[in-house]
Amino acid sequence: MEKVLQYKAALEKRGFKVRVFESAAQVKETLLVEIPEGATVGVGGSMTIEELGVEAILRAKGHEVYWHWKSSPAERAEVTAKAFLADYYLMSANAIYCDGSLWNIDGNGNRVGTMIGGMGKLIVVAGKNKLTEEDPVARIKRDACPKNAVRLGLKTPCALTGKCTDCASPDRMCKLTVELKNPPTARNMEVWLVNEDMGY
Repeated sequence: MEKVLQYKAALEKRGFKVRVFESAAQVKETLLVEIPEGATVGVGGSMTIEELGVEAILRAKGHEVYWHWKSSPAERAEVTAKAFLADYYLMSANAIYCDGSLWNIDGNGNRVGTMIGGMGKLIVVAGKNKLTEEDPVARIKRDACPKNAVRLGLKTPCALTGKCTDCASPDRMCKLTVELKNPPTARNMEVWLVNEDMGY
């Protein structure tokens, strides 16, 4: 927990609102209590949120949940647009650097676009495995991108070898790299740090 608290302090120094949780189970319980009845919920592509298992429960409670992972190709554009406008948006970070900056690499831009300019409250859930003292982009390209490429069945060098070659593959998903040095002006957001490994 000491490391998590150090990163909490670094994030807060940059103006981020931060909450700390001992476990993913605590995060799940808190989300289900704090998202009010009738609120719409958008979700960015995230194994962390997938591992929480909140989507089905939120739907069962009557919430409209917009998650492009859970939609058909024909529905994806509409679902992505509705996620941008949702009352709450759930996602993770690919890395949080020791200086308190928050890093994400994206392919389509819907996740980082909503992170920056979405309409509702943003909650970024990050396990302790996302906290890094090394170059955050190196961490993402080593630990996250190859696993995501394999999961998505992409034909990229990293899917085959497990190592990034900064490829020019048509399937390349490392198209956008976004660093948040501070919260975007007027963005209603919180970073929830979890003292467990979550996602990639």
